[in-house]
Amino acid sequence: MPEFLAITKYKNPEDGRKGIFQHAHNTQSHVFEWTHQDPKRLNAFNTFMVGHRQLRPVWFNSFPTDDILFHGPEVDRDAALIVDIAGGGGYDLEAFRLRFPHARGRLILQDLPVVIDGLTDLHKDIMPMKYDFFTPQPIKGMSPVLPYQGSTDIALGARAYYFRTVFHDWSDNKAREILRNTIPAMTEHSKILINEWILPDVNTPVFPALQDIQMMAMLSGLERTETQWKELLKSVGLKVVKFHKVNEESEGLIEAVKAG
Repeated sequence: MPEFLAITKYKNPEDGRKGIFQHAHNTQSHVFEWTHQDPKRLNAFNTFMVGHRQLRPVWFNSFPTDDILFHGPEVDRDAALIVDIAGGGGYDLEAFRLRFPHARGRLILQDLPVVIDGLTDLHKDIMPMKYDFFTPQPIKGMSPVLPYQGSTDIALGARAYYFRTVFHDWSDNKAREILRNTIPAMTEHSKILINEWILPDVNTPVFPALQDIQMMAMLSGLERTETQWKELLKSVGLKVVKFHKVNEESEGLIEAVKAG
């Protein structure tokens, strides 16, 4: 890391293909591509992510779910309640399903084909969908989407587009690209929910500060402060409804809607 930063005159890397990891491993592959090149490496990564998610508290056990998700017009049974974008094995949706078994609306799990194709025990009430968040979000407005479990029903726009530990993998420019692919899909009642660290502007605790350094080293990404989150979301036409935090030592939830 010191060698790379000396070359770049200590400027934070922003290109996920030209960062500290690539310099150390003499590769031009993004970390995720590099991981997928080796089945053992990929299995180790997936095992880590499952364990990481299971050990971290889910947002709806800490924050007011009624106000965040259920307040407002009732969700149509054929509409999406939550779209979990890059949701991996669906742990968060499964935990939500168990906590709120009678919630109206569909639970949709989106991730890359290699992830979706590898799912083996997803509950029938969770709809898997192959999706790359660098392309336009298909669950939108009143538009038809893929049939649900063989049904000919039409799924409507989502109440919540949910991202857990996604944006810290990416620079602000890439994060804007992801958000701009999502915002056009939102209805007037849709929200974007981001489950990540919300760092204080000063006096960040040691653990999330080390996480920030790790994301820079591995992915040319970053953990963001509250001010950085506000600026990022404002830059794409979103406004923060509320930063939900238990304390500075744990991840929080950012609740955002379309501005204006």
